[in-house]
Amino acid sequence: MATIPGLPLLVLEFIWMGEGATNLPASPVYWAAVGLLALAWLLPRSRAYRVPRAIAAGVALCGALSPFVFIAILDLAMN
Repeated sequence: MATIPGLPLLVLEFIWMGEGATNLPASPVYWAAVGLLALAWLLPRSRAYRVPRAIAAGVALCGALSPFVFIAILDLAMN
């Protein structure tokens, strides 16, 4: 379930930052989130892999949300 909001956030972040997103200091977080999201989708759908899939998707969602949270914190600090 975490991949449902995670994927649009990652796509929005890539569109928003453009190609410059890969040069930012947070780009390893972005690419790690993309990789973990792909891992969550590629793991087998059996019961034994349910927990690793959920963990990978949850960490990917946190990685997708981290730039937006950082921007919100900076915005609050400046106002």
